[in-house]
Amino acid sequence: MIAIERAPAVAPAASGAWWRTSSFGDMQAASAHELSTLGEHLQACRLGGGGLFSVGCGAQALHRHVASRFVTTLALALLVIGLGMLAT
Repeated sequence: MIAIERAPAVAPAASGAWWRTSSFGDMQAASAHELSTLGEHLQACRLGGGGLFSVGCGAQALHRHVASRFVTTLALALLVIGLGMLAT
């Protein structure tokens, strides 16, 4: 078996905090407190957006739909304009 030596933590920052930026190959999972806090934050973000956020989401969905079918949308728009001109 080969022994792997772990690198020491970096020197403390100016604030005195020690930071570790590697899990050294171990799986890292969020704690129950972190998940709970994240859930509360996301809920607050959803509620904070209000109606304007919903309008923005709808506009993005419409844009994705139209952009992916640009030629068809253009042909339908021209057809409607042409029928409107014929009707007058």
